[in-house]
Amino acid sequence: MQRNRGFTLIELMIVVGIIGAIMVFAIPAYLEQMQKTRRTDAKTALVTLAQLQETFYVENGNRYAATLIGDGAINCHTKGVCRQDNAKATSIEGYYILTAGPGSTNDIVTSFQITATIASNGAQAEDTICASFSIDSRNRKTSYDSSGDPSSDCW
Repeated sequence: MQRNRGFTLIELMIVVGIIGAIMVFAIPAYLEQMQKTRRTDAKTALVTLAQLQETFYVENGNRYAATLIGDGAINCHTKGVCRQDNAKATSIEGYYILTAGPGSTNDIVTSFQITATIASNGAQAEDTICASFSIDSRNRKTSYDSSGDPSSDCW
């Protein structure tokens, strides 16, 4: 008499069900962790750009750079801090668009603010909790969610 070896259909269905139940929790947790990891791209760029602004201030007659790329700018793309995408500066990984402008005094000579906003077509576009980050000449770090409300869990 020959004896069959292997799994029954019910045993296989139980295993598939268990794997499915695990994936229901594992995939969203994984995606959330990936979003948190990508936020480092913005924070690293902003802190480094703030340091470059201070260097620019000392080297250029006590004024800050009004832009990140172009004449009279930090030109962060030549220093390996950002990438140039047409006329825009993006973070190294490309998840955020970087902009610079005047800070709290509304005068670029005396203050600056650098902002990183999620690129609308990137892998980070689904991050609604931390949609933008900014740092200013007083080292104040702020972040906002996708509706424009302050978000304290980002920095």
